Amino acid sequence: MKNGYLIRVSLTTMLMLLFFGISATNVLADGTETLGDPSISLSPGSGVVVAGTGMETQPGTININVPGTVKQVLLYWSGGGDNKTIGDNIVTVNGTPVTGTLIGGPAFFYTYNINYYFSSYRKDITGLNLVSQGLNSLKIEDMDFGGDENNGAGILVIYDNGVDNAEISLKDGIDLAFIDFPEPRKSTVLQTLNFTPDTVSRTANLAMFFGSISSNGRPNSIEVVTGGIKTVYSDLLASVDGPQWDSLNLPVNIPPGETNLTVQAFSRDDTSGT
Repeated sequence: MKNGYLIRVSLTTMLMLLFFGISATNVLADGTETLGDPSISLSPGSGVVVAGTGMETQPGTININVPGTVKQVLLYWSGGGDNKTIGDNIVTVNGTPVTGTLIGGPAFFYTYNINYYFSSYRKDITGLNLVSQGLNSLKIEDMDFGGDENNGAGILVIYDNGVDNAEISLKDGIDLAFIDFPEPRKSTVLQTLNFTPDTVSRTANLAMFFGSISSNGRPNSIEVVTGGIKTVYSDLLASVDGPQWDSLNLPVNIPPGETNLTVQAFSRDDTSGT
């Protein structure tokens, strides 16, 4: 039975943020310096969960708990190097090489003696049958972005727990930002996720990936707006998945009658206003 208190809207936003000092890099949808709608079809499901690993030290291990039957598994990875043509579209997952699709970049981000470019890749690995309901562990290795920034990898799982299908919206790509750089490298692009209104409150799972994250206290901020209410999440990112990578599953309350949610990540210090 469709009950508003049981239906969950899963809004999946793939964000890859690069943080250097007080900096932010944002990645969502097939797009460069913005996020866009993915160039693949998404399976229906009851919800979405994400998890990831930093890839500075390899192999990296992704541990994920899937609370239902697996419908689709997407693997994402991202990094940067000192040559516009250098990326790495092939990584190894539990011993199997997989070739990804470039969904963002190469995008110029900064110069440190030479120019550095960043790229993101995606691969549907559902058919490998590596992920099932319950606890899973995936080993990721052989990522090489020219020996510079092997930021990390993450998986997104769409699952079915027997509840009516949720609305799933995906944005992915690469959007780089640093507070001291000129636009478009200073700011991430505001992303809007649309969904069907309901007469009761619901909970959305805002699932996000962030790359080039520091664990040494570099400030960061995420703004989420829905129903005219802005919620600011300060300094959630700290390389929790391992050096240079974070995955977030952020619950967001959706008020009755609301039809959209916006999300934007910032390179800033909310405590000082800079």
